[in-house]
Amino acid sequence: MRGSSNWHGVDRARRVLLACAAGFAVTVADAPHAGAAGNGMKYVTSDLRKLPSRETASATAKCPKRTFVVGGGLSIVGSNTATGMHSSYPVQLGPHRGGWRVVANSRSASDKKLGAEAVCAKSGRYRYVSGPQVPVPNGGTDFADAYCDEGEPLIGGGVKVSGTSTVLGPGENRPFDSPVDPDDVPQDGWTAGLKNSSGAPGTLRVFAICERTAGAHAYRSEFDSVNSGGQGSVAAGCPTGMKVTAGGAGVSTPTGAVELADSHSYDNGGGNRAPDDGWYQVINNESGGSSTLYTYAICRG
Repeated sequence: MRGSSNWHGVDRARRVLLACAAGFAVTVADAPHAGAAGNGMKYVTSDLRKLPSRETASATAKCPKRTFVVGGGLSIVGSNTATGMHSSYPVQLGPHRGGWRVVANSRSASDKKLGAEAVCAKSGRYRYVSGPQVPVPNGGTDFADAYCDEGEPLIGGGVKVSGTSTVLGPGENRPFDSPVDPDDVPQDGWTAGLKNSSGAPGTLRVFAICERTAGAHAYRSEFDSVNSGGQGSVAAGCPTGMKVTAGGAGVSTPTGAVELADSHSYDNGGGNRAPDDGWYQVINNESGGSSTLYTYAICRG
């Protein structure tokens, strides 16, 4: 069944308290002559990189100088249920320049191609929050979160997983709403979950990108069921007049029962030919039953 909602959340009060106690490493970047945030965005893609059979590979999309990375994603050319996301997260590439790095897994019998996308803001002020590194032992499942300060809404986020096994990857990677605030808008931070069946210890770290400039934001989600044994996709669109900055995915089945795959912005065929209309997400469902995929789009006016 297909549908839409403003958010899809789970109760994480215990994780809020643990994260607040642990603290975060935080850096703040201000755009030169930053003023009121507009919706000026640039969508940059990397060159396609080879994703060898039964290996992992990475790609990085670089924002233009003096723009600020606010989101990103990955595309796998020729993807199937044996290819998926390992990591997708922001990186600092030098003074006044950021980008987006992705790592993909392949258990496929043939080589594929991998591309990264960076969503880059031309103006605004942003806080880049790196959550604590969470150890995930072999056979274990855990979650990691990164939080925005009150009054600084989430505009993007990502996840980094350690290890080179082709079975490592997040089972969810999305914005969330804190249970300790009065609203139900998923603007408070970023979350991801990892089930580790790699045979070795792993770690999980989450990044949140928070906007410090006043502006209009919208958070949208769409959902649909994905049958067992195949791939499924859901797109979530932004309201008219807004542009997508980031997106992610959650699922109804336990973390690790499905695999996230392609995750990137899209163009709905409008006149500007820019992929700024919403977020597109693919999952591989090998859970043994139907799973509901929730795709999230974060939009800025």
